[in-house]
Amino acid sequence: MLGTLRTFDPAMRADAKKRIVATAESIAQASGAKAEVSFTNVAYAPVVNQPALTEAAAPVLRAVTDNKAIVAPKASGSEDFAEFQAVVPGVFFGLGATPKGKTAQTASPLHTPGFDFDEDAMAIGARAMAALTLDQLARP
Repeated sequence: MLGTLRTFDPAMRADAKKRIVATAESIAQASGAKAEVSFTNVAYAPVVNQPALTEAAAPVLRAVTDNKAIVAPKASGSEDFAEFQAVVPGVFFGLGATPKGKTAQTASPLHTPGFDFDEDAMAIGARAMAALTLDQLARP
């Protein structure tokens, strides 16, 4: 079996690994078998936006998106942006770019052959990045 383990903090990850090993070994033992569990180290740390930075970025993003920006709840996607945040505090944000004539439910998901996006969103993304940069440079 293969799987992906995603957590929001290192302590939760360590606990989940212990529980996975214990569960697999117990189920195997109950069936008269043995289980071997191994974890690869190909894992990204969780992307966690600092609340103060998120609070500062939200109104800027709302201004450049005609008030369409939202602060989303935690998501367990896999993203290497955490590697940058380990060096420099930052805010990760997504840019909605559903193709015209599609909804989020009918559009092909990311990382699939049918994926497409509305290229007009690229201009909004550029405006968002520029506005966030200017906002940060204006702060003391």
